[in-house]
Amino acid sequence: MTKTNKIPFITLLQVFAIMCVFLGHATHIFSSWGWYGHNADVDSICNTIHHIIYSFHMPLFIFLSGYLLGFKKDETFDYIKYIIKRFKRLIIPLFIVGICYYIPFLILINPFGQTPYESIKNFFTLQFNGHLWFLITLFVTTLIILPLTSKLLKKIPQIFILIGLIVLNLLKIKGIPYSIIMAFKLAVYFYLGYLFALQKEDLQKIIAQKYSFITTTFIWLILEIINLNNWGNIYWATPTAIISIVFLFFLFYKLSIVKNNWSQNSLVIFISTNMFALYLLHEPIMVSILKLLNWGNLFTPLITTLILFVGTLALSTIITTIINHLTTFINKPKSIDNVYKS
Repeated sequence: MTKTNKIPFITLLQVFAIMCVFLGHATHIFSSWGWYGHNADVDSICNTIHHIIYSFHMPLFIFLSGYLLGFKKDETFDYIKYIIKRFKRLIIPLFIVGICYYIPFLILINPFGQTPYESIKNFFTLQFNGHLWFLITLFVTTLIILPLTSKLLKKIPQIFILIGLIVLNLLKIKGIPYSIIMAFKLAVYFYLGYLFALQKEDLQKIIAQKYSFITTTFIWLILEIINLNNWGNIYWATPTAIISIVFLFFLFYKLSIVKNNWSQNSLVIFISTNMFALYLLHEPIMVSILKLLNWGNLFTPLITTLILFVGTLALSTIITTIINHLTTFINKPKSIDNVYKS
């Protein structure tokens, strides 16, 4: 693999991950968790889909961020510039989207029956940020992991660091906002992605071995079944998430070899290029559609899930396309003729 802006199988994994977010949220109301303070009747199929997706989808996102850090990091890597870049990429959009989009959604749709003051207070005190929690988590996770990749800690075996992060993942942390707790719990997956990038040549050899993928698939299936039957048990959740990531990494790497032009598909390119915007837009749109569907009580669970998934993806795509065109139009330099005409 050479250092290019896009890594084909990572691009496919990113698209798969964001689709899992959409589908996972679409099944949320019919799971044992409910959603936004509302509960529909639990549907066994939707609940199973939901739990399988939630066993790996956010760890996978964090893993991919770690992988890309390891892929790009070299001797000229500037830690301060990288942190500033991540702050601009994650924290500034958090507040812009939160103030201009998410808080107005909470006030207008009002899924929790809160006053506007309560909605604003909960957002700024990090008590409830909806899907935007992930931006805070990813930024804090980056701050946790970056020192562990520095030359100062080079003498510490990476396996010791990984074990330490697994222990951190298993600890019960209380008294701080959810997004910060998740940063500590998900840090192990970020570091795992970083290690995968450093060992990419060795991993290619492992993937190429005859029974490696079959063995990984078998272990993944066993752990998923056990995890489904012990849902909520973190001692099963963490190994399930790790083996799920390994399985998906192997799977999409093999797929990219079998058909290496998948990442050049126009839809894949659009989703991967606009993944961040799609993520920021999707949850308020989906919850608004869900409220129109009487919180999942208007149609059957599977039909409702399909409407939520397709409707949210379509509307998020349309809005993203409009924003892209407006941004291009605003930033487009005027020709000399147009300047004189104005």
